[in-house]
Amino acid sequence: MDGELSTGTVVILVVVVAVVIAVTVVVQGRRESAYRESKRSFSRGGGWRRFPADILADEWAGGPFRPGRDGYAADVNVTEREGLRTFFLKYVYLTTDQIMADGRSTKKEHLVIGVDLPASLPAITLERGARAGIGAAVGGQDISVGHPQIDGAWRITSGDEEYARALVQGAFAHALSVPELRGGNLRLSGATLMWWEKGFDLTEVLGTVQRVEPALVALARAVPAELVRRYGTEPRPLLPAAPVPPAS
Repeated sequence: MDGELSTGTVVILVVVVAVVIAVTVVVQGRRESAYRESKRSFSRGGGWRRFPADILADEWAGGPFRPGRDGYAADVNVTEREGLRTFFLKYVYLTTDQIMADGRSTKKEHLVIGVDLPASLPAITLERGARAGIGAAVGGQDISVGHPQIDGAWRITSGDEEYARALVQGAFAHALSVPELRGGNLRLSGATLMWWEKGFDLTEVLGTVQRVEPALVALARAVPAELVRRYGTEPRPLLPAAPVPPAS
C-alpha cells in the first residue's frame, strides 16, 4: 500500500542501522584505546596519577556542575606543580533536557582542569565567548575591572565587587590575558581555581591539558598574597585531599 515500506526496504534499513552502530562502536573503541595508550606516556612525563575510583559530585555547585542531576567525576588525574596540587577530570551529568530515541537521559561531558590554592577565597566566575563579548559590547558586564582587554573578553561575576576588582589586577590580570586560557571558562570556588569547557573529546583532551594547565598554575600563583591574607579562610578544595581508596 502507498505510504507503507516494503519488507525488503525494512530489512535494508535494519541492516544499515546495524552497520552504522557497529562501525560507531568499533571507532569509539579504537579512540578509547588510543587515548589510554597516549595517556600512559603523558602521565609518566607529567607525574600524573589517577584516582582509583569515580567521585560522586551531587553537591558540587556552579558551572559546569549540576547538583542533584546524577553528576559524577570520572578519569580523575592529579599531580603537583610548584607546590600546588593540579588535576584534570571528566565531569558528567545526566539530563532529561534532551531525551534519546530509546527514552534514556542524555549524558553531558565536560573537561575540568583545576589548581588548589592554599586558602579558600570568595567565589568569582569569568565566562568567555560570544556571551561575554556581547555582554561587554552592550555594557552588560556584571563587574568591570578597568582593563579593556579583560573587560572586552570576560564576563566577570562575583558577590563582592571590591574583592573582584582587587583580584583582577597586576600579575593576575596579565596571567589571565594569555591565549592558552582562551576557549574555556574560569571559576574560583572555595580553594580551587578551575578552567572548564564543554565536551571531552578523547583526541583533544591531553593536548588541551598540556596547553591550559601551566597557564592555570601561573594564574593561581598570581593571586595576590595580600588578598589571601585579607579574604582567605580554611581551604575547601573541590577534590578529596588524597586519592580515594579503591572500592571494597
